[in-house]
Amino acid sequence: MTSPSPTPSLDALLSHSAWVRSLARSLVSDSATADDIEQQAWVTALENPPSHSGNLRAWWTSVVRSAAGSKWREQKRRREVDGDHAFMGESTQDLSPRELAERHETFRRLASSVANLPEPYGSTIYLRYFEGMSVREVANKQCVPVDTAQTHINRGL
Repeated sequence: MTSPSPTPSLDALLSHSAWVRSLARSLVSDSATADDIEQQAWVTALENPPSHSGNLRAWWTSVVRSAAGSKWREQKRRREVDGDHAFMGESTQDLSPRELAERHETFRRLASSVANLPEPYGSTIYLRYFEGMSVREVANKQCVPVDTAQTHINRGL
C-alpha cells in the first residue's frame, strides 16, 4: 500500500498560478470579478492547502469553481437587496424627503412586524427577505427540509 503524497509546497501551488488565472477568467466575463475569484482561491489555498500533492489541477479546479459560486451568490444577494431598497424599481435619489420618511416608516413597521412573528416564522422571514438567502440556504441554516422552510415562509407571510 502506498502512502499519500505529502502536502504540496507553496512553490508547487504557485506553479499553477497561470492556470488558476486562466480558469477564473474562463468562468466569468468581467475581468475584475475574475481577479476577485482568483484572489479568493489563493486565500483558500493558503488557509486550507490540499492534504496531498496528488492532482493539484483537479484540486485547483474545485477551489476556483467554489470561489466563483460564492462570488455569484454574493452578487445575486447584493442585487436582490439593492432591488429591495429600490422599492418597486424606483431609485431613492428620485424621492422627496416626505417619500423617504414614509419609506423609512414602512420599513420600520415591517421590521417590527417580522420581529413579532412567532418562531420559527420570524427568523425564517428574516433570513429569506432581510438577509437575502434562498429557500435552500434558509433550510440549511435552520437544519430543516426545503419544503419545511418554504412552509414557514408561506405561513410567516
